[in-house]
Amino acid sequence: MAGNNRKRNFTIIGVCSLILVAMVVAVVVTMNWNDKEAEAQDVTSTKKAIESICQTTQYQTTCVESLESTGESSSDPKELIQKSFQVTIKKIKEAIDNSTFMQKLEKDPRAKMALENCEKLALQAVNDLNRTHLKFESFEFNDLSHWIADLKIWLSGAITYQESCLDGFEDTTGEAGEKMKKALNVSMQLTSNALSMITEISDVFTSLNAGSNRRRLLFDDTPVLGHGIELLPDWIDVGRRRLLAVNVSNEIKPDVVVAKDGSGKYKFINDALKHIPEHRNQTYVLYIKEGVYDEKVEILSTMSNLVIIGDGPTKTRITGNQSFKGGIPTYQTSTVAIMGDYFVAKDIGFENTAGPDKHQALALRVAADKSIFYNCHMDGYQDTLCAHTYRQFYRDCTIRGTIDFVFGDAAIQMNTRRQHKHQAQRNLRADIFGCRVVGVTAAPNKKSGDWGLIGL
Repeated sequence: MAGNNRKRNFTIIGVCSLILVAMVVAVVVTMNWNDKEAEAQDVTSTKKAIESICQTTQYQTTCVESLESTGESSSDPKELIQKSFQVTIKKIKEAIDNSTFMQKLEKDPRAKMALENCEKLALQAVNDLNRTHLKFESFEFNDLSHWIADLKIWLSGAITYQESCLDGFEDTTGEAGEKMKKALNVSMQLTSNALSMITEISDVFTSLNAGSNRRRLLFDDTPVLGHGIELLPDWIDVGRRRLLAVNVSNEIKPDVVVAKDGSGKYKFINDALKHIPEHRNQTYVLYIKEGVYDEKVEILSTMSNLVIIGDGPTKTRITGNQSFKGGIPTYQTSTVAIMGDYFVAKDIGFENTAGPDKHQALALRVAADKSIFYNCHMDGYQDTLCAHTYRQFYRDCTIRGTIDFVFGDAAIQMNTRRQHKHQAQRNLRADIFGCRVVGVTAAPNKKSGDWGLIGL
């Protein structure tokens, strides 16, 4: 038994030395060839390595052509995967340049807004690919499940942002939509290929760990732990768990206070946000006193670790009324948009009052990794809550709407423990526990068509 375990450990270490790539790459034996023979051997080994890696992807031709186009020789699978990230980033940046150029020529107002939206979304995709690249370089053998989960979630986010860019051209005139679709075609294929490579790594370690007697977390699931009905994702740290405790709000000292009656430092939420420190590693608490705040609020990606606390979801409310029928792309209609990672909202309400005849009108759009919503209300009609990307956790929330009122590229897990996913490889999900979802059953996502949310 000890011998078998030792062999198994050696197997894992051996795979790790090749950055866990579940592909068969030819081993190059060094010999004393002359320069021409050595150069030819480099080309051959690189070609074989590229073909081997690309066999796991959906768009194999695009994969091979993109890696060969770099003109660099390498049979190291780790280097090749890193190159695939770099090429993908380059292609998205080219699409951004196209978007900027087309904005100047576009006459259709809705198409012009869609192009502006594309530029922002493409930059978010680049950001996800950059942090995937950095994470991949810093391989974490002792925290493998979270390492894999981060890579898959961020790559899935990069795909979502590019898809959302194209969605924005609904009901536009002219050729801008088709041009952007063509501009993003290769980068979307490459992002999908990168996700396939990481999924292959995940699969090989799942199989290697299958024989272990220890309980292990599946790599294609966000780790969840807890006891009884009080389940919490394990990425919620001790400090945030305390924030979720009942009646703890009065014990928290805010960094800044917003109050309509003038009793705080600011009367408007957006005024307070202008002074939020960027890229914080520690929580920054914004207390919003009772009142109705008619503001369009954006928590930018630079505003990480922000906590907003109200006096209750029916007392502290952020409201708006922008809608698709009003000439605005769905993505931009949100009353509140959350993009800063590690965001927490507690005891607050988000609403869009545009009404059912205004079509899509978001109350809340969430694109913040490891975000938490506790005792919050989301009120609207069509497309109330857009759970757009990444890991999200909702507890004791009420979500009201009529059509597609919970949607997005996050698969929803209800407290029935049922999980619905877009596609096998994509690892986006939102956990909703103890929440009330009030309204008509949500229709399938228009892009995937494979999940709906049953009203409780």
